[in-house]
Amino acid sequence: MDPAAAHHPLEEPIDLECTVVEARLREPGFYETATRVFYVTPRRDVYLLQAPGAALTLQAVDDLPHGASAVARAAVDAPRRELAALIDRHGARPDLTERTAP
Repeated sequence: MDPAAAHHPLEEPIDLECTVVEARLREPGFYETATRVFYVTPRRDVYLLQAPGAALTLQAVDDLPHGASAVARAAVDAPRRELAALIDRHGARPDLTERTAP
């Protein structure tokens, strides 16, 4: 009997699944999809600022969704620009935002 096998109770190889997460560093600024507006901070944190059915949203997300395109700061309405400025100045409190997938 193989001594290595004696220390392992399983006779068959262990079936493992590995997920690789690609970290995409986005340039700071505003991004949008057809239904959502996002903000990327200078620290490269990503926040959802507008979602369907919500007047204003602040939700940390892991990354921008595929297909999000950059928009000029001037094209974003004043409340979202002000919220982005507050995030830049103070950061979002971790207890107020829960990081989720977009």
